[in-house]
Amino acid sequence: MPEENAPAAPGAIIAPELQRHAEVAALIDRWHLESFNSTRLGHDTELWNLVLAATQDLKSRLAAFIKET
Repeated sequence: MPEENAPAAPGAIIAPELQRHAEVAALIDRWHLESFNSTRLGHDTELWNLVLAATQDLKSRLAAFIKET
């Protein structure tokens, strides 16, 4: 099963909303790593997982919003 945010094959044509979702998801992932990876949070698995779950929820909500617009 392909990963949700996996890049499309070279030359593949994807729907604009899927492309936009992938771009937003990548932006959120970069923000998450830049904001939390080198902090104390990065060394606390329980808190890291909590913040990661919130980040994934945000991506899901934004994907739904992008799809609606």
